[in-house]
Amino acid sequence: MKKLLLVFALLALVVTISVAQDWELDPSYDVIELEGGFLPDPFTMEVLAGGSVDLETSSVRGVRNLDAYGYVAEAPDVNFYYDTDGDFPLTIRVNGFGEDVVLLINDPDGNWHYNDDDVGINPGINFRKPKSGLYSIWIGTYFNDDYLDAELSITEM
Repeated sequence: MKKLLLVFALLALVVTISVAQDWELDPSYDVIELEGGFLPDPFTMEVLAGGSVDLETSSVRGVRNLDAYGYVAEAPDVNFYYDTDGDFPLTIRVNGFGEDVVLLINDPDGNWHYNDDDVGINPGINFRKPKSGLYSIWIGTYFNDDYLDAELSITEM
């Protein structure tokens, strides 16, 4: 009986953690390729923030132990390929135009990064010694059922 209860408990845990963000899916918006020293700096593009995946119950939070909240899409919004020698820091930010947005990034080493409020309610993530490779970027909203205009900004300044 105890073994049966243990099996049900483990099954319930697996069911509550939804596998969500898949960096291998095609991005919703674009593929960006930039080299160190790129111009114009910052590089910016408009996106629609949001999605149906709740980060609180996603694999990013449950399996990877990332303290993340908000709602993003399953596929990345942008795949950013960066070629650098690491001389300049790299900062990826999102302007939500007064609305609360979140930022989730999978870096070239497969590490996950999350930020909600870097400058006011706008998220940003700074890589002091960035590596060359793929940065998969999700731009989400803090509240469910929100889809908001936002601007992605990538800078070495």
